[in-house]
Amino acid sequence: MRGTVLAGRYTLVEPLGPGGGTWLARDEVLHRDVAVRRIPLPAARLADEPGAAAGGRPGSGAGERERVLAEARFAASLSHPGLVTVHDVLASGPQPWVVMDLIRGGSLDRVMAAEGPLEPGRVAAMGLRLLDALAVVHAHGHAHGAVTPGNVLIAATGETVLAGLGPATPDTTPAVDVRMLVTTLMFALDGGSTPHPDHAAASPAVLPRLREAAALRAALARARDGAEVRAVLAGAAARAAVVAAEVHTVPTEVGSTSGRRTLWILVTAATALVATVAALAVARPGTATRDSTAATTASATPAPSRSRTSAAAPSPDPCAVVVPTDRVVPSRSSTCSVTVDGAGVTIKTQPNVDTARKVFDALRKRRQSQTGTSKVERAVTTPVKNVPGLGDECFSQDTTVGILSSVSSNVWLRVRTMVIEVSVMGNGSAVTSEMRDTAMRAARTTAARLQGNS
Repeated sequence: MRGTVLAGRYTLVEPLGPGGGTWLARDEVLHRDVAVRRIPLPAARLADEPGAAAGGRPGSGAGERERVLAEARFAASLSHPGLVTVHDVLASGPQPWVVMDLIRGGSLDRVMAAEGPLEPGRVAAMGLRLLDALAVVHAHGHAHGAVTPGNVLIAATGETVLAGLGPATPDTTPAVDVRMLVTTLMFALDGGSTPHPDHAAASPAVLPRLREAAALRAALARARDGAEVRAVLAGAAARAAVVAAEVHTVPTEVGSTSGRRTLWILVTAATALVATVAALAVARPGTATRDSTAATTASATPAPSRSRTSAAAPSPDPCAVVVPTDRVVPSRSSTCSVTVDGAGVTIKTQPNVDTARKVFDALRKRRQSQTGTSKVERAVTTPVKNVPGLGDECFSQDTTVGILSSVSSNVWLRVRTMVIEVSVMGNGSAVTSEMRDTAMRAARTTAARLQGNS
């Protein structure tokens, strides 16, 4: 099917994952890459379509086709940064296709295969975002029906998006969605096999994280409904925020071949972005940031693994440069976060400058595409504003989400191989000049310290 043109507009480029159900395609009208997914219709019912051979139940094929198209049209009517955006439904031909955003990243199960269990703070932030996305679906009297690790997508920038809206059936209810989400979050915490926190084989450096993961898993299992799940996640994210803001060292005795010695274990958890989301989630459940870059299907290329930062970076832990401490951070992640001048700052180190430029360009285009007003969320996102003289390249953007009474002022910049997000969030109906000043001041401080470490 490679090279096939759908609806005279979308050229199939290559399959995204096995099965050939979803393809990377080129929109020849808007000159952009998209994902297109074929909607399967049972062969027996396809035989009942007009013009097909006799023998099937009259009209059953047409009814099934219309039901499937109605589901696709419903998905296209939804708008939320935590949901894959559907742009078009192609109804001509024997089987319909859905055209949606292309997310360059991977599904949760593929990311975990590369990275292993996720940090509890990251899982909590992911869960809060997915709950917000499900709330939009449920507000329209619908249920998702397929909240699974394969349908939770992690973009290359780290944000979470939910794909794979399932068909409406009596068995798909909001309560079922919440339980499926809990199962998915437990999978993210441990892949289904959490080692006991006191397991002798566990490295002492990861014991605090294992204990927190086990506690979060147990609390999620006890939660009875969506409100309790949200409270559990908000609490976990808030705890991660405290640890992220104030780094603790804990002396621990461990055995070794040379006798007993004391190790000072650095206990870190989650990111400052999680801290920002957590603080808002506790005070105002349902808040989520809008910072996507691109979108696709669960079988897109795997997300970057959690490897050590590139040698081109100013430090194995650039956050230690931005907020100097007397600690040494043996980070295994390409992402770190700190609080600078009252703003949350997340730094993602790319393998090289060329990759960082491409990621930043994709981020800018994605933010540009989100400019405007969303009727569902009553959200207003300002146009991207380029900021000269800050880092190697920089832009800013504000967002107001009326339905949640939340506002955010954001600055994105690139310094060599590092893509940096600065975010100031709060309650209200409009972004204030003070919020913009805080975000810009934190961006300048961050850029100056990173560039000064050249």
